[in-house]
Amino acid sequence: MAAQEPIRLEYRMQRGESREYRAHVRSDQVVEDRGESRGATVLADLTLVQKVVDVQPPDTFRLQLIVAAGTVSRDGDTSEIPNRGQVIALELKKNGALVQPAPDVPFSQPAFPDRSLRQGDTWSSSSELIVPVAGPDGRMAGVRREGLVYNYSLWGFRRIMGYDCAQIHVTCPEALIEISPRMSQSISAAGTTFFAYKEGKMVRSEVETVTVLRSPESKVSSTVKVAVEIHEAASTGLAVGGEEFILR
Repeated sequence: MAAQEPIRLEYRMQRGESREYRAHVRSDQVVEDRGESRGATVLADLTLVQKVVDVQPPDTFRLQLIVAAGTVSRDGDTSEIPNRGQVIALELKKNGALVQPAPDVPFSQPAFPDRSLRQGDTWSSSSELIVPVAGPDGRMAGVRREGLVYNYSLWGFRRIMGYDCAQIHVTCPEALIEISPRMSQSISAAGTTFFAYKEGKMVRSEVETVTVLRSPESKVSSTVKVAVEIHEAASTGLAVGGEEFILR
C-alpha cells in the first residue's frame, strides 16, 4: 500500500475472539535522600489474553483482559506474579478509547481520530491522572484529577510480523503537578505503536514513562518501560536485558 493513500485506524473484533499478548516491563527507580542514593530494578514478564465478550453496536467492544501467567524479578529473585488469573473488565471504543479508566491494565493504546489519515498527520487526546493531595500536616487529604495531553503522529508504514502496520509515535510533554507546597511530581512519556490497519489490531507497542517526585529533602526518579507484542506462531519475541530495552 502506498504511503500517500489515506487509511482509517480502528479496531475490528468479533464476539468470542481471543488475542494473546506478551508484555515485558522494566522499572528502574532511584531514591536520593539527604545526600545518599539507592536504586532498584524490577522486571516483569506477563502473558495477557484479551477476550471479546460482546460487540455493542455501533462502536463498543466489551472485553476481558486475563492475566494468564507471569513472573517478576527483583534483586536477582524471580517469583510468579501474585495476580495470576486476574480478570479485568474493559469497554473499548473502536477508535481505541476506553469507556472508563482501567488502572490495572499494564499497558495503554492510542485513541484514533474519526477521520482518514495520511503519513505525517497528527492528532492529540487527553487523559486524566489521579494525584494524591496532601494537607497542611503533610498527610494525604484526598485526590484530584490532573489532565495530561498525548500527541500522536502517523510516522509511516512498516511490515511487522506479517502485517502491514501503521507506525504511530506518541509523546506526552512533561507535566509538573503540585502535590503539596513542599512536594511536586513531573511526568512525561514517549513511545511507538505498530497497528495492523487492515485487520484492526495492535501488533506491537513500546512506551517509556518517566516520573520524578521531588521534595526539599529528597527526589525519587522512576523510569518504566513497557513492551507489548501480539503472540502468534510467527512471533519474533521481545527481550529486556542488561542496560538495554531491546527488540530481537
